[in-house]
Amino acid sequence: ERFRDKIKKEVLEMVNLYKDEPGVLFWILGNENNYSCLGTVNPWPLPETEKELSPQKERMMRAKIYYSYVNELAKLIHQIDPQHPVALGNGELLGLDVANQVCPDIDLVACIIYRGKSFGNIFNSLKATFNRPVVISEFGADSYNAYLAKEDQNMQAFYLESQWRQIYENLAKSKEGAGNCLGATLFEWTDEWWKYNSYDPQGWSVHNTEAGWSNPSYYLDIQAPRNMNMNEEWFGIVALSPELENGINKRIPKKAYYVIREFWQNPFAKLKGKKVKWIYSKP
Repeated sequence: ERFRDKIKKEVLEMVNLYKDEPGVLFWILGNENNYSCLGTVNPWPLPETEKELSPQKERMMRAKIYYSYVNELAKLIHQIDPQHPVALGNGELLGLDVANQVCPDIDLVACIIYRGKSFGNIFNSLKATFNRPVVISEFGADSYNAYLAKEDQNMQAFYLESQWRQIYENLAKSKEGAGNCLGATLFEWTDEWWKYNSYDPQGWSVHNTEAGWSNPSYYLDIQAPRNMNMNEEWFGIVALSPELENGINKRIPKKAYYVIREFWQNPFAKLKGKKVKWIYSKP
C-alpha cells in the first residue's frame, strides 16, 4: 500500500505540473509492467496471491490487482485533466483480457511491440481483446547484424519500412486494415552508446556490439551465437560519430532515415502498390 500511495502521489503531481503544456498529447500509465504482474520478468508476490496453488489463477489475481490500480490512476487523472486521454502502457497484448474486465476508464492502449518485419494480427486481435484505439508506443529494429558481426543498415531499413507500412495500413483514416491505430513512436532516433553496460561510465563512449537479448522475429540475424541478436546500442536511425562538433558527437543519418523520410512524404500513395521497392541484401 505504501508503494502504491507513493506512485499515485508522483503520477498526480506530474499530471498537475504538465497538464497545460501544449506538447502533451495524452498520458501513458506503465511501461511493460504487465510482464511483472504476469510473472514473466521480475514477478512480485503478495500474501493473498501466494496462497493460490494454481499458477494460472495466481497470475490472474496479480493481473487484476495491477490493472485495477492502473484504472484507479486513470480515473483520478481524468478528474484533474479532462482534456487529455489516458493510455494503458502494455507489453504486447498480454493481460489485456483482464484489463478489459477492470479498466473502464482507460481511453486507449499504448503497446510496445517487437515482432520483426510484421505486427501480425495485433490490430484485429486488440479489437477482440480490449477494444480501444492503439498507439504503438515503442517498436523498431537495430542496424547491427549479430550473425555477420558487422553493421547492416540494409537490414534495419528493410524491417522499418515494412513496420511503417503496416502502421499506416491500420490507421483510423486508412480505408483498409483494422482502422484502430492512432500512430506510433519509433525506437529510436539516435544510437545509445551507454545502453549495454549502463553502470560503467567508461563504456559510454564505446559503441558496443554485444547483443542484450534474443528475438526470433528478427530472423535475418537470429543465427548469431546463442541466438543473441538484439543490439540496443544500434537501434537509432541516426548514428553517432566519434568526431565531435561543438563538443557533441556528430549525428549521421542511416539508410533507414532516408527510407522512412521518403515513405512519410506520401505514404498512402506508396501503399497502393503494396510491394516493397527494394529487397534486403546482405552488406
